[in-house]
Amino acid sequence: MKKTLLETTGFSNTYNCYVLVAYRHELNAKKPVKATVMGLDVIVVQNAKGEISVLDGYCPHMGAPLAGGKIVDDCIVCPFHSWTFNTDGQRVNEQGEPLKKQARTIQKYPVKVVGEYIFAWFDEHQATAKPFIEIPDLEYSDFHQAAMRPYAFANVSLACAVQIPYENTADATHFETVHHNLYAPRQKPGDYGYDPVDKIWFSNVYVEGYTFLEKIGIKFTFPHHVKMWGPNNACDDLPFTYSANEKLKRFLPKRWKELSFTIPVRVTILGVPTDSENSLFRMALCFKDHKQSQYPRLKFLLNKLMAKMIMPLARWEFENEGRTIFETKVNFPNVDHLPSYEREPMKMFLKYCSEFSRGKNKEHENILRKAS
Repeated sequence: MKKTLLETTGFSNTYNCYVLVAYRHELNAKKPVKATVMGLDVIVVQNAKGEISVLDGYCPHMGAPLAGGKIVDDCIVCPFHSWTFNTDGQRVNEQGEPLKKQARTIQKYPVKVVGEYIFAWFDEHQATAKPFIEIPDLEYSDFHQAAMRPYAFANVSLACAVQIPYENTADATHFETVHHNLYAPRQKPGDYGYDPVDKIWFSNVYVEGYTFLEKIGIKFTFPHHVKMWGPNNACDDLPFTYSANEKLKRFLPKRWKELSFTIPVRVTILGVPTDSENSLFRMALCFKDHKQSQYPRLKFLLNKLMAKMIMPLARWEFENEGRTIFETKVNFPNVDHLPSYEREPMKMFLKYCSEFSRGKNKEHENILRKAS
């Protein structure tokens, strides 16, 4: 019999924090967009004013899936009996006026919209639940002071608890083993931190170069500045700094030998715990907004081209690690056996994740207590 996530990892896949439900570009003017979060099916809709709503995904009449319906005049029409609801979840008549008699409503969830990203909060005790954290501004890079915009997207589904891949933010030592074919196996020790007030986890790890690019003389250095809020939302600022090594300099004109420049890059990996055993990781690759450029159309095309080239590699790397390690990984919530350089950041990370767990049984609470 397959063990549950709680038995294998020490964590359930339900959390009290904001979860990504959709991107703005996915919204459809004619049909609701479906999302599944922690076993709950919901729909995402937008009215003519641009207001976005996240609602329960089933009609309260006879349980038909509203994602199979349509949107008419800012109203959701059920595909089964044509019951009609506005984007606040109220049942309305043909003219869009709320009904008072025999009316049933659809549950509406709190929403936060940050640029391209649409988040919702699904805790059943929304009036009193803690923590209730805000979503940081994903459009601006903390390290580059530049407006960042996503240009490419990818999804990876893994059969694991949502926080497991994010353990990498507390585990710098895996780079040399897991990523040696891509990154040059040289790095500086990472530093880690946890802000208990704003409930933000951050880590900084410095890696030098791409292995395959170094073979042709191109040197890249890129510090990973990772910030997390909740156990499932992370953004990674990667200022790629280019320079030529001595091998390549022999073939370059004099004015190019010392050329160096930095490209601001941000990767967001937002995890959606789809049910008790599975998670969906939604990746976005962001570059400096082309509208700030002198030649915005050209900059847009260059950003789009770079994103299309880099995203398949980033997705493959994340998915490959997920399939070979994350899906079958067993956590050891008591990390005292680890060496100090691994133990302290991992204990800090596990304690951070435990603050967002909604697990109620005693076994779960005991495991979290050991982790912290």
